Amino acid sequence: MLPTITPERIDLPPGTLLKFPGTLADYEQLLTKLGDRSILRIRFRDNHILLMSPLPEHSNQVDILSDLIKILLRHKKN
Repeated sequence: MLPTITPERIDLPPGTLLKFPGTLADYEQLLTKLGDRSILRIRFRDNHILLMSPLPEHSNQVDILSDLIKILLRHKKN
């Protein structure tokens, strides 16, 4: 899979790191557009925007942590 970056979507293969010049305004616009649903990690550093797509084994750890938090919240509710 090749990286796909369009105004409507960003698809990166797992383990991809892209670095390109940008302003803080560009970064904030990108954050707003992607919102909380994005699995991409987005950073702004030294006038560059960094897009990182985690490897599958890292997303598995996030799923486990998410499930643990759900269990704790359900237990607290009761």
